Amino acid sequence: MARKTPAEAARTRKKILDAAGEIFSRDGIAKTTLEQIAQQAGVTRGAIYWHFKGKQDLLQTLFDEQKLPLERSLAKDIDLDTGWRLLRKVLIETVSGDTPRRLSEIMIYQRVLTTDSAAAHQRLMQVREYFMDQLQGGCRS
Repeated sequence: MARKTPAEAARTRKKILDAAGEIFSRDGIAKTTLEQIAQQAGVTRGAIYWHFKGKQDLLQTLFDEQKLPLERSLAKDIDLDTGWRLLRKVLIETVSGDTPRRLSEIMIYQRVLTTDSAAAHQRLMQVREYFMDQLQGGCRS
């Protein structure tokens, strides 16, 4: 078998992450198997293990590499109307874009359905804290 180029390896890794995000959000973290992810991504389980140590590493990588629109910084000292308009925009992006929506679903809904969800819970708490900081410090009336 021929070695993959770095670009091909990057595409394979992205396909794996996309498939994992879709299946984790749909079926839950605990119920998702590496075989399901491999099948969805069109790769072998060996390809998954080439890029990731296992399911938890894959989940942690999703959290580490994908940012929600809610995690973007708002400019400091903006007026209240502008601040609320920007917050509304990022909230809509968070629930309507495929990748942000899946990541949100994993953090919020799938946490309840699994026992191996420490990473999801930690990320959710970080997003919540960041969002609250934005609400409290970013807008002036």
